[in-house]
Amino acid sequence: MPSEDHFASTIFPDTLPNPSVKSPEWPEQILKEKCHVPLLREFQLKHAIKLNDGMDLFLVVATGQGKTLVMYSPVVTSQA
Repeated sequence: MPSEDHFASTIFPDTLPNPSVKSPEWPEQILKEKCHVPLLREFQLKHAIKLNDGMDLFLVVATGQGKTLVMYSPVVTSQA
């Protein structure tokens, strides 16, 4: 049986970004491009995905380590 992604891409081929929105690669690619950073820290990607999935987040990280990128990730990815 074809996967859900296969079905969606067959019916709406121009509406799905590549890679899949459900994959961790998609937010990582968008955040690196839009925020002009060459590499995301592991915690940034992990928590950005959680925020994009609608989860609450309490993040304690040292100054200058990238909290702002995490907090703005839903806005940045929604405009992609």
